[in-house]
Amino acid sequence: MNSQVMASSLDYSIKNGQFSTSSGLIPKGCIAQLSTELNGDDVVASVFITRTSLRGCQNSNIPYWLDEASLTYTINQSLGNNQYKVSVCQNVEGNMRRFCDAILVKFVVKEYHCKDSIKSVLTLEKLGTW
Repeated sequence: MNSQVMASSLDYSIKNGQFSTSSGLIPKGCIAQLSTELNGDDVVASVFITRTSLRGCQNSNIPYWLDEASLTYTINQSLGNNQYKVSVCQNVEGNMRRFCDAILVKFVVKEYHCKDSIKSVLTLEKLGTW
């Protein structure tokens, strides 16, 4: 991938092979939340990247429940229309040592309803696996 690719009119880009917004890099943990867990749990369909009425994943204190140092992700292919094939890997203990998931994701802006207003929030949705 190019060192920097701007993606349509949504506030994200790809810089040095990593997803970023105008606020900086999107933490690896935000992407990893969409992966199927090693135990087979596949329960997260979408992650708020930017701020809702509080913090989104990019601004959160803990973007992922595991140490982010154990995570990596690779943007394998852009499919157009803000969709990407992404590999997410996690170092694990034991003989397995590493667990990877191949997910199909899409950046989408959704309306988030606050008490007195509606905000446009950048989200990352899991569309499936590849």
